[in-house]
Amino acid sequence: GCDIYSGCCTLKIEFAKPERLNVFKNDQDSWDYTLSEDVQPTQRSAPLLQSPQYTGGRPQPYNMDFGSGGPPPP
Repeated sequence: GCDIYSGCCTLKIEFAKPERLNVFKNDQDSWDYTLSEDVQPTQRSAPLLQSPQYTGGRPQPYNMDFGSGGPPPP
């Protein structure tokens, strides 16, 4: 273990060493790596919003142009 700060709790981490691994489903959380490479895990769906734009913009679909940047006209 290792103390990050003196006087705090010690965290000890060890690798799991199971002799047998049971995979009940193949998804983003668990995947049977012993399967051939022909079988691919299910793809996650695309996010609803695009990546944020760090140039002051908001992610789509909220980046609507209302002119001065204020609320939409009534």
